Amino acid sequence: MPLQIRRGTTAQRLAITPLTGELIHDTTTGQLFVGNGTTAGGVTTTGISTEDAQDTAASLFTTGSHSGITFAYNDAAGRIDATVTVAATGPFDGDLTGSVFSDSSTLLVNGTDGLIVGNVRSNVVNFTGSFGTPAEQTTDASLSMRGTAIFFKDTYDAADATFFNIQQHHSTVDANPINIVRSRGTNAAPTAVVNGDDIIDITFTGHDGTTYRTAASITVAIDGAVSSGVVPGAITFRVRQGASINTVARIANSGAFESNLIGAVSGTTINVVDNNTITLGDVRLSQDGLSTINTNASLFLFANGTGRVEIEAVSFLGSTITSADSNTLIVTGNVIGDLQGSVFADNSTRIIDGTDGRITATSVTIDNTGYLQLPVYADDAARLASIPTPVKGMMVFMTTGTVPTATNNAVIYNGSTWVNV
Repeated sequence: MPLQIRRGTTAQRLAITPLTGELIHDTTTGQLFVGNGTTAGGVTTTGISTEDAQDTAASLFTTGSHSGITFAYNDAAGRIDATVTVAATGPFDGDLTGSVFSDSSTLLVNGTDGLIVGNVRSNVVNFTGSFGTPAEQTTDASLSMRGTAIFFKDTYDAADATFFNIQQHHSTVDANPINIVRSRGTNAAPTAVVNGDDIIDITFTGHDGTTYRTAASITVAIDGAVSSGVVPGAITFRVRQGASINTVARIANSGAFESNLIGAVSGTTINVVDNNTITLGDVRLSQDGLSTINTNASLFLFANGTGRVEIEAVSFLGSTITSADSNTLIVTGNVIGDLQGSVFADNSTRIIDGTDGRITATSVTIDNTGYLQLPVYADDAARLASIPTPVKGMMVFMTTGTVPTATNNAVIYNGSTWVNV
């Protein structure tokens, strides 16, 4: 039986179907193939199939001992699965693709969605990245961190007094804000808040020896009707006074600071600086004095009941002092300046008639030893007769008339009638 041998490249070999027992040397790969009469290019001389090769190669991985890695041959899928155990002392260089599980087979990292789904605990955490946008958070979630200077400090460290620090370093005037967001509805479909809704309650709590109790709180809430572009707010301050928490101050939506009590932080003096005016209704108190805002408003100083308003010194800027009614102005001391109007005694007797400028008093008491008689001018007999209750010794100078006689222009009252002087 003759022996036939051929040679050629891989392409040339695959172009023919060698006869049974015919040898072909592949000059491209250096392999020797033998024909079986049916296979193009012949078959390898070893007689090992692809399946045999796969099984043989897989056994190299799945048998024996390997450090930090185990293999499982999936014959049906034609692959080898590897389980890598990274030693605590490391290092591990390279990329991990896929999901990460704990020793208890709990899923920690979802390799399909790229999410950390397990709890992350570390004594030192340097996190760089993003926790996602609010729209991506489909369920309730929380973030807890514990470290030397963040949260849950059991000891005070004077060298590291800052408990929580948010830093920004840039040359822009504006700063990135801390946003506290509130809506009704859901995160995926938010709806408008309504008047009275709290946006945030910040409570400050201390332990009383038995349990934790709120010492003070700050509440930011909606204060008014909400509409497109309008979300009115107010801030309320509460402190514990005894057994109850009470509202002590409030910044209303109008901008007014509301409080039932204002006291000095230290001492007894409350100073108003930078702006020298306090306004209460129509009354304005400033460093220039007490006045009214509206020109037609009145300014009243009341002493409740039998009390009195004491003013050390009074200076009137205008030239006239007027009274809107018949109330009495009582001055203890000297009045320097001009008084316009009538003057009355304590018994309501008119002393000076402010209408015509006449002294109407019949006498002026100097002391309890006698009287100082004042001369009175009368322009006729009727005016002389109209003098009320003249007293003995009262003198009247007549400017006209003939009383009692034409040759005398002065009369004196003798106790019963007028006689010539």
